[in-house]
Amino acid sequence: FSICPAVKNEKGEWLYGADSQTSYSLIDSLVQNGEAKVAFHCTLIDGTKVKFSCLVSENGVILHADNATDKEIGIALPVFDFDGEKKTRISYKKDKIEVEYENWVCEYSSQNMTDLETYFANRNGIYKGYVATGKGSVDVRVKIYPLKKEI
Repeated sequence: FSICPAVKNEKGEWLYGADSQTSYSLIDSLVQNGEAKVAFHCTLIDGTKVKFSCLVSENGVILHADNATDKEIGIALPVFDFDGEKKTRISYKKDKIEVEYENWVCEYSSQNMTDLETYFANRNGIYKGYVATGKGSVDVRVKIYPLKKEI
């Protein structure tokens, strides 16, 4: 599980771009005016093709996934939950997830996000699974900023 494109198949199951049989091919990359952009064609395990792009600037990150059908498409979001010692504080709404950790906030925003009600672990910690969804395309904005403490 990683930040990657996803598509719902006919059985209603998510197919993720993190699957070992998924292939990616670079179609665009550009660095200019303080921004970096990269775009890939992603072919999922069932042959579904998705265009997946990422734009990084001083304002944050914009992730975009789309395909030429009206299938439900998503962007998988592993949200940091536990580092082995400290738990994060996750605030989830349908259009925004905020994660507080060590006086910082990571904010994910999209029109429709779903809690997958599952956890994933790796050597860095435990992550809670979410997916941002749309019909045919989906965008996610990611920002990281200092936590404002009340005085």
